[in-house]
Amino acid sequence: MAMPTQQSGKELFSGIDSAGLPWRILLFSGIVFGLSLFVYFGFRFGYESYLNSRSEKLDQKIEALASEISQEDQQNLITFYSQLVNLRTVLEKHQFIVKSFDFLEKYTLPTVYYSDAKVMGGDRVIELSGGAKTMDDFIEQLAVFDGAPEFKEKAIVENVQFSGQNVGFSVVLHMSADALKKL
Repeated sequence: MAMPTQQSGKELFSGIDSAGLPWRILLFSGIVFGLSLFVYFGFRFGYESYLNSRSEKLDQKIEALASEISQEDQQNLITFYSQLVNLRTVLEKHQFIVKSFDFLEKYTLPTVYYSDAKVMGGDRVIELSGGAKTMDDFIEQLAVFDGAPEFKEKAIVENVQFSGQNVGFSVVLHMSADALKKL
């Protein structure tokens, strides 16, 4: 058996045509470029026209639906939606007031209602006007306010009116500084 002899680098690559490698890279690049152009023009002219036709069909459906609803109803819906958006914006900006209502709801008995509420954050005062079904309900509501830790003083009754069994009232509540910070 004959031992293999070592060959130099020139002898190993002497049978390969070195000029063929760049042509293969150029051919591969051309194929990739051609496929890219094919995909681009396919999306540009095929898929875009498909999407445009779908868009036109949807526009026709929207116009058909719009013609079924009267102009006055459309305007009423737009006005209502605008009012909702404005109300949401106002409520987001006035978190103190919104949280004050949640706070009042927490300390209000089911048999008591409020017809007017004034919240003065700078003075930490809440003025409430409302009614209760009976005098016992009103007294129990005052006890709830007096027992709440968020109020620094007892509830001040400004006015009480009787109408049969129902009781109308006006009350002033002074909040503690800590309670105001939590709101």
